[in-house]
Amino acid sequence: MRRVDWWVAFSAVLWAGAWGVLGWIVLDADLQSTEDLLGWWLIPIAFAPPMFGGIGLLFFDDDEIGGGVSDDCELSSRGLNGCGGCGG
Repeated sequence: MRRVDWWVAFSAVLWAGAWGVLGWIVLDADLQSTEDLLGWWLIPIAFAPPMFGGIGLLFFDDDEIGGGVSDDCELSSRGLNGCGGCGG
C-alpha cells in the first residue's frame, strides 16, 4: 500500500472517530457538562480531521499520487516502449 493510501485511510478513521466521539458527547445527557465546556469548539473539532487529511495529501509527490508511467517508458504511435513494469 502506498503512503498516500495509508494517509487517506488514517484520516478517514480519524474523522469517523472524531464524529463518533462528538456524537456521543452531544447525545449522552450525562456528558452535558462536557458539551457545555466545548461549546462552539465542537464544529472545528468535527471538521479538523478532513482538513488535516487534505493538507497531508499536499506533501506527497505528484508521481506517487497519480501512479503514472515511470520515467524509462517512452510513448510512441504504437503505445509505450521500453517500459519494464507497465506491460509496454
